[in-house]
Amino acid sequence: MNNRFNLRRAIDRDNIALSELNQQVFRETFIDTFIIPVDEENLQYYFDKSVSPVIFANKIADTKQAIWVIEDTMHDDELVAFINVGPCYSYLSDLNLSEDGEIYRLYVRKTHHGYGLGRWLYLG
Repeated sequence: MNNRFNLRRAIDRDNIALSELNQQVFRETFIDTFIIPVDEENLQYYFDKSVSPVIFANKIADTKQAIWVIEDTMHDDELVAFINVGPCYSYLSDLNLSEDGEIYRLYVRKTHHGYGLGRWLYLG
């Protein structure tokens, strides 16, 4: 894309940064932007059960899934976006579940909107 951003496959040590990025973008999108009222205790429960560092470590280790991240080289290679893909679990009749895939998450930090990072992740 350019020298500022680096696209790469997630590695084991990314699990904490991915968890933090997911939680931040979730808050920016659903709570700050859409102003969805949420009880902090319930939100933390959701984060713990679905996007904790342990969950991300398992996703990174899962050979049926892939996580690609984008680092911002101007900010100490901070993770600013990611995509998580894997097998399709939908039951639509026209899908070939042994060949078709699904995007589970595609998150871009709000401060990095407008750089085409989401498109880069989507198109690879």
